[in-house]
Amino acid sequence: MKATLIGRLLAPVSLSTFQAKYLNARSLYVRGTPDKFEFLFTKDDFNRGLDRVTDIRAVFKEFRQAFIRPGDIKDMIRAGATICVTGMERGNDALGAATKQIREELGYPGSIDVRAYISPPGKGFEIHYDNRTATTLQIHGTKRWWFTDESTTPFPTQTSTELTGDQAPKPPRPSRMKSVLMQPGDFLCLPPGVWHRAKAETTSLALNLAMNATGMTVLDAVMRTVRPRLATDVAWRTPLACGETPAQLPDDVARDLRERIAKLSEELSRLGSDPAALLQIWQAVRG
Repeated sequence: MKATLIGRLLAPVSLSTFQAKYLNARSLYVRGTPDKFEFLFTKDDFNRGLDRVTDIRAVFKEFRQAFIRPGDIKDMIRAGATICVTGMERGNDALGAATKQIREELGYPGSIDVRAYISPPGKGFEIHYDNRTATTLQIHGTKRWWFTDESTTPFPTQTSTELTGDQAPKPPRPSRMKSVLMQPGDFLCLPPGVWHRAKAETTSLALNLAMNATGMTVLDAVMRTVRPRLATDVAWRTPLACGETPAQLPDDVARDLRERIAKLSEELSRLGSDPAALLQIWQAVRG
């Protein structure tokens, strides 16, 4: 079998096992060796190309954060911030090539970007979950992680920190969370919606392969195909009746909506019975 880049990161776990049992389903921790990721990235590579990354943030307690410049990084670390650099693949050709290769090897429908995290001792991120798959490669130093095996909110549309008030989700009890000490060469993959937190024990540098499926879900894929088909009918392009907001839905508006929903059902049924259309949807998602 041909060797793959993602296979080198996962070893000794096989790519087929990762795809079948873990990706988007369960957390996976793999103990590595200190030199495991050196072929891809070392701590000496961090400062290269920072002028071309997407953004650099200093993150403090309770996720308070600010955008900073490369020259501010050392001062922010001294102030106790965790540094998050998004878009490392823009400033590092090897990482740029790696994201494209890994996306192809996984057949991943969404985007993959690389984020670097530097945390001083005792600092990190408080408990939360993300709306993307977070795959961490420990490059330098050590960092303690706590995480759940599975998601309590599969494929959330928002991160837990974006939800407030009554919508704010309740974190799991500490007894439900695993704990590992990430050392250089270790690999950790957390599916969307998995609760986790992290704290550096020594100054820590890690890469995160962030896999984002936003815009590439089943709903997104189907609606991208259905919408242009419906838009050829002027009835779909016509606004709903406006005017004063009545206490009850007007009969003519209710009739229009029922007719449109019936037409939508017919279109979805035709789409589902058309193998060529289904293949087109799948191929469009895979890019």
